[in-house]
Order: sequence, then structure tokens, then C-alpha cells
Amino acid sequence: MIVVLVILSALLFAFTFIFAKSTWQYTLTAIFGILFIGSIALMEMNYSHHFGMKKEYTLKEVSIVSLADSDQLNLLLYQPLGTGEEKVYLYKTKPSQKKVTQTGTNHVTNTVKTSDNNQAILKSNTTRWVYKNSMYQLLFGISGNNKEYISRENTFYIPKDWLELSTDQAKKLGEEMANKKDSLETETKDYVSSKLKEAVTKDPTLATNKDKQSELSQKYATEYQQKIMSDIIKDITK
Repeated sequence: MIVVLVILSALLFAFTFIFAKSTWQYTLTAIFGILFIGSIALMEMNYSHHFGMKKEYTLKEVSIVSLADSDQLNLLLYQPLGTGEEKVYLYKTKPSQKKVTQTGTNHVTNTVKTSDNNQAILKSNTTRWVYKNSMYQLLFGISGNNKEYISRENTFYIPKDWLELSTDQAKKLGEEMANKKDSLETETKDYVSSKLKEAVTKDPTLATNKDKQSELSQKYATEYQQKIMSDIIKDITK
């Protein structure tokens, strides 16, 4: 509509200016001139200062899953950009998702917080310019700037047992775990055997309780593997 006003007021101004001979005709010329200038000014204000528009905030919340292949490890990965201060985070919303989703880089802020929940969550708050009402949309809508993107704030809420690693760190973690695969099996057996002996010494009834021994063996094996993984993670995140 504003474009129509600009064109129409320009034509009427030119027509009345050329053929004006009386006071009322000069008055019309002035009115059409003011209308023309005003329409141009409103277009510029809408373009540069979003006149007639307001900010709209949209909050979206999704559950995310770990990108680690192991069930014993939960990872949130990111890819550093430039000097490393800017990061693009990678995530999936379900295990069957084949291609990871990436956070954007266009006016995007990413924050990671730990939570007491067992489920990792991503909350995205997106800000856009929208028209205040239908009148402004009718007037300026032809410019196509309704729902214009401004910024997005992503907040990842991850459980305390999750790790935040870069893609390079995650790759190195996988390589280190692969290198220790053979020795880890032997070390784990030795650790479990040692811990079981300690447990039986403290409680002799465990010597004949096979179910309890099996339960403890699983516990000690997991305990040792988590310790080794923790040591590797500390090393690669120095």
C-alpha cells in the first residue's frame, strides 16, 4: 500500500504542479507533495527503524539425546569456529535421527547449563520483527519483512553426568578408548577380582553367594571403566 501511495502522490503532485493556476490548486499541490515526502519517510522508517513493528519472542523446547555411541557415555558436542570463542553445537532429538542438527551462526547465542533432570533439553528463544497490527501490515507488508529474524538464544540443559566436548576432543576420546580396548579388558578383570576379594574378606558370606558376586562384579567393572574414561577425558581437556 505504501508503494501505491508514493507513486500516486508523485503523479498527482506532478500533475497539479504543472497545471496549477489557482490558490486551491496550489494547495492541492502542497498536500500531494507532503503526502509524497511523508510516504517516502515512512518507508525509510520502516526499513531502517522497523516503524510499525514490534519484537515477537517464540520459545521452543525439545528433548535431545547423546551423540556418543556408548550407552555409558553421554555427550554434547560442539565445533569451535574462528578463535574458538564462537561454537556451533551439534545435537539430535532422537536416537534414530541420521543427520545431526547444528545451531546457527547468524546472531545466535549458545549457553550450556547443568540440571538435576535426567533428560537433556534444548530451549530456543527466537526473536523476530512482526507488524503491530493489520493496518501496518497492509501499509508496509509489500516489503516482505514481516517475521524478520533478529536473533536466537539457545540454552542447553544437560544432566550432571553429561560431557560437553569439542568434536576433536570426542574423536581423540574414541581413539584413546580404542587403543586401550585390549588392555582395558585385562585391567578390568584384575580390578574386579581385587575388589571382590576385599568384599569377601569383609563379608565371608559373599563367598557362596554367586548372585551377589555377579552383581558386585558388574558394579566394579563399570566403576573401573568409568575411572579410566574419566582419566582420559581429563587428559584430553587440559
